[in-house]
Amino acid sequence: VSEAKLATNILCHYTNTDPSSDIATHFSRICLQNILKIRINSFAIRKTVTAQSSSNAQTVNCSEEMVGSGMYRIGSMFNHSCSPNCFIRWVSGAIMEVVVTRDVREHESLTISYGPRCGHRSTTERRQSLLSDYGFTCHCSACVGHAALNMFRCENPKCSGYLDLGICTV
Repeated sequence: VSEAKLATNILCHYTNTDPSSDIATHFSRICLQNILKIRINSFAIRKTVTAQSSSNAQTVNCSEEMVGSGMYRIGSMFNHSCSPNCFIRWVSGAIMEVVVTRDVREHESLTISYGPRCGHRSTTERRQSLLSDYGFTCHCSACVGHAALNMFRCENPKCSGYLDLGICTV
């Protein structure tokens, strides 16, 4: 919001336009709409960083590092699910590749996670994050059917996931 106000102040300063005028209000509204479109539809471009564990030569630690962000016309058409059927992978720098993670039924939407995924945070936490970051309350199958999923959530405070065959691996 402050970026839209700044742009409006610059417009008014260099064009001697009254900040309360209809044109300044219209310009501010257009700036805000475009700033929100960029914020909501941009993708974090990440690269995978790998490192050998110092304690065990057989163990490789992997993490992702953000190297930029970008707008992708096709990528911005994907809907969110906390239990998505696709994920985004970055190849050769900023080339987006969509990978399907399971069989998809005919007419089923392809979905990606906008951030929080089922098993990493509670339904309440995911919904709060999506509402504050993207402006919507999630109604995906993982959020609507969260009672059944939470029955398998690990109770170990050090574990952030769901039980695998009833056994915590932490």
